[in-house]
Amino acid sequence: MTGWPGTCGKAGEIAVTSRPPDFEPLAGPDPVPADTDEIAALGRRYTDTAAEIKAQAAKLTRLASNTIGGWTGQAAKVFQSHAADLATRISKAQERYGVAGRALTQCAGSMQAAQQDTYAAVWKAKAAQDQMTSSLPLPPPLAGGPPPTTDEISTARRQASYEEASTSLAQARRQFDTAVGDYQAAARRAAQAIEAGISHDGLKDSWWDRNFGWISEVMTVFAVVVAVLAIVALLLICPWTAVFIAEFLSGGLGLFGAEAVTATAVASFGSTLGYFVAGLTAVSAIYDGIAAGTGKESWTSFWIDIASLAAFGTGEGAGAIMKVLADGAEDAGKAVAAGRAGRAFVADHGMPGWVFSLSSRTGPAGKFVMGLLGNGDVLTGAVDAASAAREGVEAAVKAAEPGNLTSLLTMNRDVATDSAKLGVLNDMVPGVVRIMVPQAIGRTVMAADGLVQWSGMGLGDTWNAWTVAHWNQSDAAEIDQTIGQFRQMVSQVPAR
Repeated sequence: MTGWPGTCGKAGEIAVTSRPPDFEPLAGPDPVPADTDEIAALGRRYTDTAAEIKAQAAKLTRLASNTIGGWTGQAAKVFQSHAADLATRISKAQERYGVAGRALTQCAGSMQAAQQDTYAAVWKAKAAQDQMTSSLPLPPPLAGGPPPTTDEISTARRQASYEEASTSLAQARRQFDTAVGDYQAAARRAAQAIEAGISHDGLKDSWWDRNFGWISEVMTVFAVVVAVLAIVALLLICPWTAVFIAEFLSGGLGLFGAEAVTATAVASFGSTLGYFVAGLTAVSAIYDGIAAGTGKESWTSFWIDIASLAAFGTGEGAGAIMKVLADGAEDAGKAVAAGRAGRAFVADHGMPGWVFSLSSRTGPAGKFVMGLLGNGDVLTGAVDAASAAREGVEAAVKAAEPGNLTSLLTMNRDVATDSAKLGVLNDMVPGVVRIMVPQAIGRTVMAADGLVQWSGMGLGDTWNAWTVAHWNQSDAAEIDQTIGQFRQMVSQVPAR
């Protein structure tokens, strides 16, 4: 039986068997095609890269915690922030490269051994097939031909050689199947190790990572829409613009018929729109919080959203306080106006004012005494005057209209309306402590509310302007380019 091409390796090395020209009679195409030397070289390169990443991460950590040569200012802060982020990210990449390097190095040896066993099995099978061909029973000799040789006529010997070759071929096939299985198992183990490392190293893109690009673009448009709607709501609640818009919708466009839309209706819609804007701001805050928490954005936008929501809450709180103040002052104003009108009526009819006060406090008994004294008609007139004064105060308060500047200041029509009510009460019933004190408190509340409201609205624009004025674009671009290079390098680790 012939052998197969090959040389034996040194002690501890894999014996080298040359690749057969084809894989007949065991297979068609090459079942073990990998270049194991290239796989081993790739494994060493990944292992070296992991070591280099570890060294660079240590350097970046030091840069992030120390000012470089006294470098200060916004650019230095930006660099330190990016250096810290990059150190964290490439530290995660180190494990990815380390896992890939170890997996490829280990599988390269196993795959090479399997290849050699496969080649050996093929050569053995070819030799067995050749022997089987040469040992086939010969046909009977032709008439007139040379007589058969001794070996040719030895049927028993040819049969034994054929069976030996057949057994060798079966052994070669079993060796071949085992070697190919070992080859595939080694490749599968490496792929699984690399896949497991990539899935748990913190760098694998999640659904959020894969879709963040278009989500960010949508939310950018979303933020613009929220800002526009906030301005529209402010215009709707201000009396001047509300009247103009109502007239424009009714008379100018004629969409709803003449006088179908009132300024009050426009303002009411503006208040409803304000609640809608607050809801949209909450959605924006959720997005900005998630984006900041996953390192996609800074926390600035999130805190600006929170400040806007807090400003909205402050406005609602101011509205509740102003309503309590206005209602309390209105009750006091009605009582004082009624008392003043009744006493004035009694005084005009030659009686001291305290008579009305006494009779009004004593109820039916006081009226009975006044009737006995012949002053029942005076008391009745005084009561009517007091009722008229009370109704007058109530009507004036109900008709109070919010001022445009107050509405602009507080961004709240209800607050402005309650402020107008306090002003009307102070004008109609001057000198009443229970009206003057609520009015003073109300002005303080409105000032604080206006400060918070306008600060919340202007915070976003102020931050953006400050960022543009202080951001060093060249430094930022260079740092971002460095981060991009590292990320590109990390993404090249094969998953299979």
